[in-house]
Amino acid sequence: MTELDPVQLLQHPIVDLVGEWDSIKWEYWLRERELTPAVRNLAQHGVLFGTIGGQMVFNIAPEHRVLAVELFDGLHAALQAEWPATEVTLRFEVPSSMLPMQMKQVRYAAATQCARELVLADTVIAPILHQLEAEIVAFELKDLA
Repeated sequence: MTELDPVQLLQHPIVDLVGEWDSIKWEYWLRERELTPAVRNLAQHGVLFGTIGGQMVFNIAPEHRVLAVELFDGLHAALQAEWPATEVTLRFEVPSSMLPMQMKQVRYAAATQCARELVLADTVIAPILHQLEAEIVAFELKDLA
């Protein structure tokens, strides 16, 4: 792999799930667990704070109230399946830290830019673009996750 690798840029950080929750640990947990699409959608719109496996607060913006009220029990059950002593409180407040979906969007933008630069610098593609006086007008990475 090259120094700049779009695949590596797309990957979320791997962390140990011990101590206190933060947005990086929260994203790692939700990306690595078998969750229903609906519960995963809820989870990536909020952030969990508190002690992993203990008392926690799931912070989500008030505009997601309907989604949260419908799916919170599923999220709570998924956390309790891993940590039975888990107690989670739902709080409707705009999270102050980055949400998992925002972190994924940042990684996606960086990976797309990197991939575009690699394609444009490719020893086969670059001469063809130059010879045809062409340019790449659309460039998109497929989201596999």
